[in-house]
Amino acid sequence: MNLELARTKTTVSQYNRVKDLGVRLMWIIYLQAQDFRQQATRMRRKMWLPNKKMKLIVLGMVAALILIIVLSICGGFRCWGN
Repeated sequence: MNLELARTKTTVSQYNRVKDLGVRLMWIIYLQAQDFRQQATRMRRKMWLPNKKMKLIVLGMVAALILIIVLSICGGFRCWGN
């Protein structure tokens, strides 16, 4: 009976250690995920202006290309005048 009780206590002790390790691992993962989210937010805010500038540059180039095509078809600014 004492041997069975000792085995049970050992099993419970090992279970508690594994459970504590699992809780610590869960906290480590949670903290790393939180840090990753914060870094991603900072990066997104940092890259907002360069992304907007790039979009504006591309939009300007497309508008200029369309204007050049329209003007070359019409023969200059005479399309809208006479």
